[in-house]
Amino acid sequence: MESNLLACGVLVSDFQAVLTKVKIGAADSKWVKLRKALTSVMKEKEVKDLFANLEREKMNLLLCVGEIDT
Repeated sequence: MESNLLACGVLVSDFQAVLTKVKIGAADSKWVKLRKALTSVMKEKEVKDLFANLEREKMNLLLCVGEIDT
């Protein structure tokens, strides 16, 4: 179970790093916003893959919790 939690933590950190790179701030110029918009399109597959891996780890955690409860 500990390894599942660690894997989730790593995936969440990776997910957060990708989302931070493409987050548009209020003070960003038009060019920065455009660059981030293009980056977000290019990172779409990476975000989907990270989300799928996170979902998989979530299911593993649910299975572990289910085993503990029984």
